[in-house]
Amino acid sequence: MWTSIMELSIKRILPTRILSPFWRGVYFSSLAPLQVKNLPRQPLANSGSKWVRVHNHLAGICGSDLHLVFADGDLSIAPAALPGHKQSYPGHEVVGEVIEIGDEVQHLRVGDRVVLQNAPNCITADVQPPCSFCATGNYNLCENNNLPGPQQIGGGWSEEMLLHEQQLFHISDEMEDEQAVLLEPTAVAVHAVLRRPPRAGEKVLIVGAGTIGLLTLQVVRALAPQAEVSVLARHDFQVEQATRMDATHILYSRDSYENIARATGARLYTGILGNKMLLGGYDVIYDSIGSPKTVHNSLRWVRAGGTVILIGVHLHQSKLDLSPIWYQEIQLIGTMSHGTENWPFGTTQQRSTFAIASDLITNGLMHPEKLITHRFALSNFREALQTAADKKGSRAIKVIFDAALLRNSVVPNVLNRPPSSSHFYNERYPGIATSAN
Repeated sequence: MWTSIMELSIKRILPTRILSPFWRGVYFSSLAPLQVKNLPRQPLANSGSKWVRVHNHLAGICGSDLHLVFADGDLSIAPAALPGHKQSYPGHEVVGEVIEIGDEVQHLRVGDRVVLQNAPNCITADVQPPCSFCATGNYNLCENNNLPGPQQIGGGWSEEMLLHEQQLFHISDEMEDEQAVLLEPTAVAVHAVLRRPPRAGEKVLIVGAGTIGLLTLQVVRALAPQAEVSVLARHDFQVEQATRMDATHILYSRDSYENIARATGARLYTGILGNKMLLGGYDVIYDSIGSPKTVHNSLRWVRAGGTVILIGVHLHQSKLDLSPIWYQEIQLIGTMSHGTENWPFGTTQQRSTFAIASDLITNGLMHPEKLITHRFALSNFREALQTAADKKGSRAIKVIFDAALLRNSVVPNVLNRPPSSSHFYNERYPGIATSAN
């Protein structure tokens, strides 16, 4: 089985960082965190009776993936202290088809199309009692890191995944694969907006116009159509997308304080050494970048009593001026992927973020598929990752791996028939299912 593994150990990160200024190919060498391997296909029976095998169709490359591939991280940040972050299978944006199920699987059947929803958690490991977050459906905040039992095999950047059925979300027939592959980042954007939903007439700023920024724009437009939405974009092609998605104002990094003062009616003050501060500004800011610069500015661009939601991932310790938080009584809110939401608005009813995102897509209120700009075969992972990283040159927004582009001869054991005691879906792949190891 063709698969990729991310090994985040000092023995891989340190040599990669040292050599990268002189040898850019080190990121795809045997020294790097990203390792691409052809592993023996594991029998489902070795995992568990509630586990399933999924054949991947499409998988996206996320910005957080690129940070890890290119060793752009600091081992001194808090998540790096957790043992569960030392090795993982990259590719959490993925849609595929269930081709084999365990005897006790209850919610999925062979032939179902699914997307990856949750990482391993208390429920998948049968931890009793589950932590308070898993008990409420917020698996992204699971407090148990060293989970017992069988471990997931494969991620989106693999031909197949072996994992617990609870980790998967069954998608409807109405949703296309191109929409489903972006259901996970859509859920990220939905969760972020629901952390502090805009109200009618409020001024909203979205910092960044990559995949998450543009999906956040779509969510705001779907849930708060009367909000006034500005987007801070870096590249011309991002401006084009944000404009097509009905952004009220487009802002550029250059002269951003002056432009924001004009867009919001705020008063701009300049102190010693160019120190700038606004009085007034946006009611809500969604920062999809999360760099020290964008967080620094966001705290100065939001009005007194306003809210900054931090969506973007930055894997380094940061030196920040936090004085606006107390001086202006600003709320700085973090958001981590997705979970369970109070839905509909104003009620105490609970619904998964994925279910809400799925409804927004199937009802035509969001169109994530419009963000897909490039497709690659899994075997062309180097070119795919370089395209995703070089946004300015490639004009990439969302780069995906497409299993249909991978020749069968590249990895001959794809969809090899497992032991006859398990349920296996081979009708749709008759020419592959009988191939030899």
